[in-house]
Amino acid sequence: MTAMTPLKGPPAGEAATFPSLDLKWSLTLRVVTVALLCFVIAAAISFVGTYREVRRANESLADTVGRQLQMQMFRIDANIDLRSRFPDWEPITARAQTAGQCIEYLEADGSIGHSSCMGVNAESAYSPKWFSSLFGWLVDGAADVTRPISYRGKPYGTLAVTTQKAVVLATIWKDVSGLLGFTALLIAAICLLQFIAIGRALRPTKEILAGLDELARRQETLAQQWCSATLGNDLAYFD
Repeated sequence: MTAMTPLKGPPAGEAATFPSLDLKWSLTLRVVTVALLCFVIAAAISFVGTYREVRRANESLADTVGRQLQMQMFRIDANIDLRSRFPDWEPITARAQTAGQCIEYLEADGSIGHSSCMGVNAESAYSPKWFSSLFGWLVDGAADVTRPISYRGKPYGTLAVTTQKAVVLATIWKDVSGLLGFTALLIAAICLLQFIAIGRALRPTKEILAGLDELARRQETLAQQWCSATLGNDLAYFD
């Protein structure tokens, strides 16, 4: 006679952890990957947006100061103003120049005729060293603006408006760090909700696997009892 083959179930205790653990960590890895990808895209958009804002501010100041210098040249030509006071942009910079912005007037020979810079607070220009090292080269001089200065077709010099790199990086870091904190909180919240939801969803599966494990153990016990009884009958027959 052929002995009954018992069902092979998972070892005791394994049924409660095997399916849910792999699924939870697999989904967690996917959530983290997607969240980090979204963070990189959002950070890149913020980076470009901040750069454009800084450049627009420099362009606006350069255009305003350029018009002021044109008016001063007109007054000099009309003997209303003194040539020695050129260039004079103090009326504009007193209300339009922002922290970290520098204005330079370069003579036709390249020498600096006049310059002025607005100071900046060290705390407001803060960005981590690793951030500055990685992305400093991207903003180094990228937002600088130059405008040729001429009057009645005659070139006189060049106006340059720049913003300190530390200020640009600090502005970008302020936006990126906010996104980084939001992303971390979002990942933590999604992973927590995911673990809870998967645990509840797989609860019936755990019960089914536990039942199969119990059924396998009972079948194994019955098979052993049947084999013992059969062996006992065979020995009695030979006796």
